[in-house]
Amino acid sequence: MKSSVQNEFWAALVEKAYAKLHGSYEALAGGTGIRGMTALTGGITAHYILKGNQPHDLFEILEKYLPLRALATCAIHKNDQYKHVYESVGLRVQHAYSVLRVVRLCNVKLVCVRNPWGHVEWKGNWSDHSQKWHEVPYEERMQLLAIKDNGEFWMSFCDFVRYFDDVTICQQTR
Repeated sequence: MKSSVQNEFWAALVEKAYAKLHGSYEALAGGTGIRGMTALTGGITAHYILKGNQPHDLFEILEKYLPLRALATCAIHKNDQYKHVYESVGLRVQHAYSVLRVVRLCNVKLVCVRNPWGHVEWKGNWSDHSQKWHEVPYEERMQLLAIKDNGEFWMSFCDFVRYFDDVTICQQTR
């Protein structure tokens, strides 16, 4: 795990402590966001499966809770059989990501996602170098788009639902 802030290492220390609590890093592999977020925050979590039966208002749920400092993760649970397909668009199988925020821009629902590795980013529409950003007024583009190799990227909500398998949202109780 890598923090988005250079020279900040508390997240890696928390991960190490959590792994020690569970016996090893291997014990954390394949886990869900629910388990970690509940253990670390004591918050109330909701888990949404994205394939076939996600709530029709999932974007609105994210839109409501993310500004209230809710934590959100998304994950890809596909096995290595799908690795090539996902890696070709800059995503990793058997991997969890943070959901940072959502916006509506030019009648498109966008999701900002972060790879905790701090590198390896989405390469499709609305990625850092996507031509889609040229359809957006300059001021809005400058507010949202930061072209850095920091693991943070935007993607359309349609692509988000297509590629990710689930979303977990944790509302902190205080």
